[in-house]
Amino acid sequence: MTHTHRTALLSLALALAACSPGDAPSAAGTPGPAPAGGAAGPSAPQEPGKVYSESRMLFETKAIDLGEITQHEEHVLEFPFRIEGETPLIITEAAPSCGCTNIRVEYNGAGYVYGEPMVPGFAGRIIGTFESGTFKELKKTDIKLRGNGLEMPIQLDIQAMIRPIFVLTPRQALFGDVAARQGAEREIVVSAIEDFQVTQWLNSPPGFLIEEVGEAQPEPDGKRVLKRFKVRLLKDAETRRHYGSFLAQTSLDRRLEIVLQANVFGPVKYQPDQRLTFGMLNHGDAPVRRVQILSATGEDIPEPRAEVIGSDLFLPEVTVREAGRSFVVKVTISADAPLGTHSGRLRITYPEGSELDPQELAISAIVRDRRE
Repeated sequence: MTHTHRTALLSLALALAACSPGDAPSAAGTPGPAPAGGAAGPSAPQEPGKVYSESRMLFETKAIDLGEITQHEEHVLEFPFRIEGETPLIITEAAPSCGCTNIRVEYNGAGYVYGEPMVPGFAGRIIGTFESGTFKELKKTDIKLRGNGLEMPIQLDIQAMIRPIFVLTPRQALFGDVAARQGAEREIVVSAIEDFQVTQWLNSPPGFLIEEVGEAQPEPDGKRVLKRFKVRLLKDAETRRHYGSFLAQTSLDRRLEIVLQANVFGPVKYQPDQRLTFGMLNHGDAPVRRVQILSATGEDIPEPRAEVIGSDLFLPEVTVREAGRSFVVKVTISADAPLGTHSGRLRITYPEGSELDPQELAISAIVRDRRE
């Protein structure tokens, strides 16, 4: 054997000695299987110029199921891990997917600073809290760990089945259209995690009353308690659209809110009933907007009068469609209206002695340069 051959064989032997069994090429020319207990999945594509570690974070668990919990609770999270491999590993980011989760990283018994090397053989943990807040039913969230280790990024999963403190059936007290001085009532059934008392009503909309009805009853499965509340629309409620809520402080140290909606109309209905909008129009245009005035009870109503307060650019005109039953107020904006935003109030009144309340609607328009 020549000196050249001996040198080549020695180089080959040294190269083979430097390879571990798991690094040896397979017959197909691809890397052999990873060490047992290692990869949970394929590694992310490598970024050019980034220094990668040959170590990995091994977690005792990558998923926490908090089971059935209640709103407004805080639960501790802990994901222990250890570093396995031959070279240091770093974490560059630990990012929760939801504001309900607050976390920090501990390594070797102390707080970890992102970007600091973690030495193989040492242990740590991802710890934090999950706040159930006002979430309901199944809630899933996760934490993404990014760094230079194998199988990174790593996803840690959290889930919980969250029981609401209060569940309302129906969700709101909807009265719909109600004739003035008629009154109405709706029942709301409140399902609670346990029996409770209303300690104070913090807000009560004018024209409405609320009262508890009967005794609290357990639900069939015994897990929750039912309470009934009656919401009353009073006969003297104002003739208008109502939207508001009863807000109560309870013995469960949580607030109960019951939302209500109602449209109380008098002998007269207006369509629209609150505002008249011209939107954006070109200078020189004179479009028309209409307000329909209808008898809501079938009884005759006198012919109304109309005027615009706060602007002389809007010109109203009353038209009779059906005497005593149906009228239209046509409002035209002057073609000479200058550029800019214009507003006023359309006031509709009735002859003295009719006992019909006046109605006002806001009017608005924006005049711009004419565009071809």
